[in-house]
Amino acid sequence: MALGRRIRPAGEIARVSTGVVAADLLIQRAAAALDAPGPPEVALDDLGRAMNAGRVTLEMLDDIGRKGSAVVDHTLALAEAADGTLRHAAQALLAERPGLSPYETRRAVVRVLRERHPRHARAVLKPEPVMAAPAGVPPCPAVGPRYRHLMERPGRYWADQVYEALVLMAPGDLPEAAMLALCTLTQMSTQELARGDDYGQPATTLIARYGARFMPAAVEYLAHPERYGWDARIGKNVLGTRWFAPSAGNPILAAAAEWPGAAAAPLFRAAFEAGWNQPGTSLPDNDWARALLAEFADSPYGPPAQPLSLGR
Repeated sequence: MALGRRIRPAGEIARVSTGVVAADLLIQRAAAALDAPGPPEVALDDLGRAMNAGRVTLEMLDDIGRKGSAVVDHTLALAEAADGTLRHAAQALLAERPGLSPYETRRAVVRVLRERHPRHARAVLKPEPVMAAPAGVPPCPAVGPRYRHLMERPGRYWADQVYEALVLMAPGDLPEAAMLALCTLTQMSTQELARGDDYGQPATTLIARYGARFMPAAVEYLAHPERYGWDARIGKNVLGTRWFAPSAGNPILAAAAEWPGAAAAPLFRAAFEAGWNQPGTSLPDNDWARALLAEFADSPYGPPAQPLSLGR
């Protein structure tokens, strides 16, 4: 049962369906995978009593270590198996419902899993390694010769003469030929600036000043890690209970949150549809941001992170 939904009678739960038999069967298989029995769990109560009584031995600690590792390995395997099966279910649904988007099919199958099997109400999919382009975004201009050296991510790039010239430009004069180079610079540490050990402006400051003109570069960069050298791997915690999306988009989305009006909404929507939830912390306190948070509250990847502005 999805969080925030009313409790359904057992008969009604049994009728929850995607409407596509192949997809429903795969959802059942995913639930069975999550329920698969595993190795015995670590008896922490017994360990606690042994420690209090001074009876802990090396054999006991070795046994606990082996059991704990087996439980973690089993949990990770179940999560991976369920994720793959649910993705197959989404593909089966998309084949029968081509009018849906890939995100809508993934959302539909996870919703059925959660509602038909309330014990899996917190089940989520792994985030996507890349972000799909929002509709209507034009191709990104190529990097101009003047800015090509910035693609090599030079140290202390904020002291580069060409970069400093960009900082001095008015927002409307910032060249499109520099946008992709600025994306790659977001991979560089700016701790010296944050500590006040050096003087300059980070690339995110310029990205914010471009406004919506920067959208094509952000989309191109975040869709192609193989071209721009950012890490697209999906992380996870040791228990397999939480996935971590690539972090390459975080600084760019934080800068985009400063664009005027709702210009950044399509970029944040694309990020959330990929399960990149952490950038939610950068959302501004306004109507379009609140609407996005409400829309993705039941995301198959889990809800977006809450904006830091809510705590101010």
